[in-house]
Amino acid sequence: MPSAHKTTTSTALASNQRGCYTCKIGRKKCEGQTDEHGRCATCVRLKLKCLGSGEKRPEWLKGKAALAEFREKFYSFLASQGIVVDHSGKAHYRSSLPDRVSEGVERWKAIAAKSNVNITQCISSGALTFIDVMSHVRSSLDSGQPSLRPLHDLLTSQLNATEEPLLIVIDDIISLQWIGFSILDISRFTRSLRALSQQARSTLVIRHHNVTPEEPDDVFRHMLHLCTYHLEVRPLSSGRSGSVSGEIALHPGMSTSVTGVKLIPRSSAIQYRLADTGANFFDRGTGGGIL
Repeated sequence: MPSAHKTTTSTALASNQRGCYTCKIGRKKCEGQTDEHGRCATCVRLKLKCLGSGEKRPEWLKGKAALAEFREKFYSFLASQGIVVDHSGKAHYRSSLPDRVSEGVERWKAIAAKSNVNITQCISSGALTFIDVMSHVRSSLDSGQPSLRPLHDLLTSQLNATEEPLLIVIDDIISLQWIGFSILDISRFTRSLRALSQQARSTLVIRHHNVTPEEPDDVFRHMLHLCTYHLEVRPLSSGRSGSVSGEIALHPGMSTSVTGVKLIPRSSAIQYRLADTGANFFDRGTGGGIL
């Protein structure tokens, strides 16, 4: 989002029922917790300009036109990102990679480049498709009747277009709620897409960024009920470490009936360290790369 005028920032947004101005103007619930710069957790996670809070709205935001303009930029920034579909055939997938909601394809390019994967070349060759969410749902949002049907129909056509299995990745699904879709909308969309993926022998991966692990939101609770497996990426329970970035555990979902997959409980979680060339994974307490 473009730079905005500076406002007085509160370091106790959690106690302010109105939350920060960015969340309030976006008509969304402010998660409240602030970092050392006074930015709320929601704005930090979504890379938004946190306008802070205060008793009075800043002068430049008092006009209806200014509010409308800011809100439009707010929604456009959140949803101008997309979905990726991988048709490479690697690992027996013609994959459909992510429905990217809150960040653009440039982020995927940067991450893939660390592993010497050229996303631009993959897209050009048709091995990967990146789907812009906003272009398919904007008209329904503008009409005041949000609908994920166009996006659902597009992904259905992708699944039906080939007999090869796809990999569909929906990245940061909570952003759908931010741009105006209800929990019920998201629940129906993901449940239907899961059923379609199973019928097509394809794999559906949904990423949810949970900023309050001890108090999971409604979308996360729904994902737990829906998933076959829950891959949990979390910070170290013992605190920060210069040599370990975090740890990964694999849990069965509530709908799991598949056997033969080795689960990884938190007590024996695999640890990882982020480096310039990617991530190194190792058993807890060893520090030696194993993957």
